[in-house]
Amino acid sequence: MYTGWEVTTLCSFLLIGYTKTDEAIRNAFRQIIMNMAGGIGFLVALYACALTMGTFSFYEFLVMGANNPQLAALAVTALAFAGITKAAQMPFHTWLLGAMVAPTPTSALLHSSTMVKAGVFLLVKLAPVLHVSPAPSVMVMLVGGITFVLCSFMAISQSNAKRVLAYSTIANLGLIVACAGVGTAEAVWAACFLILFHAIAKSLLFLCVGTAEHHIGSRDIEDMDLLFDRMPRLARFMMLGIMCMFIAPFGMLLAKWATLVSFVDTHQVALIIILAFGSAATFMFWAKWLGKLAGIAGTPDNVEVTVKPTEWVSLLLMACLLVLACVFLPVISNVLVEPYVLSVYNLAGQDISADNLWLASLCVIVVVIVLFAGVGKNQKKRKVNVYLAGVGRDDDTRSFQNSLSGTTQATTRNWYMESVFGEKRIAPVGVAFNSLIMAATFVISYLASPLFL
Repeated sequence: MYTGWEVTTLCSFLLIGYTKTDEAIRNAFRQIIMNMAGGIGFLVALYACALTMGTFSFYEFLVMGANNPQLAALAVTALAFAGITKAAQMPFHTWLLGAMVAPTPTSALLHSSTMVKAGVFLLVKLAPVLHVSPAPSVMVMLVGGITFVLCSFMAISQSNAKRVLAYSTIANLGLIVACAGVGTAEAVWAACFLILFHAIAKSLLFLCVGTAEHHIGSRDIEDMDLLFDRMPRLARFMMLGIMCMFIAPFGMLLAKWATLVSFVDTHQVALIIILAFGSAATFMFWAKWLGKLAGIAGTPDNVEVTVKPTEWVSLLLMACLLVLACVFLPVISNVLVEPYVLSVYNLAGQDISADNLWLASLCVIVVVIVLFAGVGKNQKKRKVNVYLAGVGRDDDTRSFQNSLSGTTQATTRNWYMESVFGEKRIAPVGVAFNSLIMAATFVISYLASPLFL
């Protein structure tokens, strides 16, 4: 596992620096330095396992750690630190933001479904030990919760679509990290589905942004006006990915509901508040983007005819995987997730009834049919002037005569609130708090371990 861990770090370094520009090389080295810190943490955990537990077997480590948390305290803390760095949690979030200079398929692969998921995979596997280890558990919960809420806020201030996706990725990873810190069967069930739906939806969105950038010349959300008319198929794929991230009946919201239930059952008041505020911020930045795609009427030229078949194949593959995962969520739960949870906890992790899951699946089918109905049909549309609630002056520029007989231009521009949710204002808070939390946890875990005693 340690070898694979370091191989992913090296692969990410090579892919981020692929274009060999100064910016790409700088961000590639930032990534490898930060993740090497996590690799050192992993190495510390291996030494601690050898000295205090006498084993390198992960299974034996979990069994012994669950039965004797004090014996495994230092090793669990070091492994959790490794997972936090790989999952780009604050203060290590900057490496993932810098990785956005890489080609879009690299972002879709490494920073949605593989590289960063290695970190949360390790933390979810550690969940049974974290559940009985107070200091590491608090560290993981707080680091994940603070990262989730602060990165959700910072995503509001971004207009670059890839940075929105990056901050959203870091935030959702923070929620998964918090679930791992709670460590109950219900939290692990929720974390597994958060991982699944986030990986597929974000891969689809990264690929959509890359295709849009190739054909409209920008990845800025403000330049995506009329994308529903300019690139109707792509806009629908993008809308599908966005809807899956934050609204019912898609799987991500069901996983968040299960997360909320696990927080309530364990009386984690701080995490409940964090989830509420972070989810509100999530709704805001996703809804802004969704409205931008379809919120303005018009008749622009369709530029979608130049999209290559290979791009459509990759987009269609991810879209189909996303829909199938949402529709067959109850089956995935029964066949894959529940057996794992039962093998670890001897308890069921699914708090949502199967009937409600199947009802959500049926609703997903209806939404997808409505969203993609009529795609590809060449219908003759009657063109009319744009209605601007007044006397029109110039339809092309959307100008109309206002109440004072002047000319007003109708525009829709998003409110990014940089002064409130800007990176310079919020990021230092998360970096300081999480750094202190991790340093304090390392000290406590070392003082409590047999190595010190």
